[in-house]
Formats: sequence, structure tokens, C-alpha cells
Amino acid sequence: MDIQSLIIQLVSGAVGGGAIGGLIKQVGMGNIVNLVMGAIGGAGAAPLMGMMGGAAMGDMVGGGMIGTVVSGLAGGGALTGVAGLLKNMMGSK
Repeated sequence: MDIQSLIIQLVSGAVGGGAIGGLIKQVGMGNIVNLVMGAIGGAGAAPLMGMMGGAAMGDMVGGGMIGTVVSGLAGGGALTGVAGLLKNMMGSK
């Protein structure tokens, strides 16, 4: 993984995390936390998608940079959503 791909994944993950946190208020954890969780999810999504489907993710969405952005958005949104749900479940006990 090169540094350009990592930066794209971090930024697109932060955008995905911020979007999910803003759209679904129940999973929002504050703007800064949403962005940080999204960036972590974005950076971790591409290697996971690569293990699950090889190059299939890149092939489905045009490959290269587009695949990197889409996987970052999806990973950032997913991690933010899951973390918010877990936070809500732990707080409701």
C-alpha cells in the first residue's frame, strides 16, 4: 500500500464516518469521534476487502482510486455505525 492510497482511505473514511454520524443521530458520538472512527475504518477497510474478494472490489467500481474511495467510505461508515451501536447498547444497561 502506498502513502497516496492510505491518505485517500483515511480522508474518505472520515467522510463516511462523519456522514453516518450526522445522518443517523442514534449512532453519532460527536463530530471529532465520528471522524476519527471513520478514518480508522477507512484505513482498515481496503485490506479487509482485499482479503475477502481479492481485486473484486476494485473491478466492481472501476478499480484504482475509485475502489479506494468507495472502500474507505464504506469502512468508515461501517465502523462508526457499529461503534455507535455498541456505545448505545452499553449505555442502556
